[in-house]
Amino acid sequence: MAARAPRRPRALALWSAAVYLFLYAPLLVLALFSFNRGRLTASWEGFTLEWYRKLLDDRQVLQALRNSLTVGFAATALSTVIGTAAALAFHRWRFRRQGTLDALVTLPIVVPEMVLASSLLLLFAASAFDWASSP
Repeated sequence: MAARAPRRPRALALWSAAVYLFLYAPLLVLALFSFNRGRLTASWEGFTLEWYRKLLDDRQVLQALRNSLTVGFAATALSTVIGTAAALAFHRWRFRRQGTLDALVTLPIVVPEMVLASSLLLLFAASAFDWASSP
């Protein structure tokens, strides 16, 4: 008898949908209220594209957008070329101190998780201490 693949629990799918809704709902509300006729977002006063027209008329904002896109595309292209060349070099050749270089390459990937883990350890230790010492 062939083993059947386990079905994903429906609760996990619902939980995932709730998390994504929680994360993206503020962005959707912000996008919706960007079309509000009123200056304040406390109440909906009607649909308008006036704010986007004003945005497109502002030369400084358009220049800043152009600069940001130029820097972003250049950084992406340069880092892709450098990363690909480094990956090919690490794969093709073995050399002294390769372990050290591998550690230096993976360090920026690992450090955020280490900082988060140590911060959570301090938080949980402090909260456990407070919980144990409360009457």
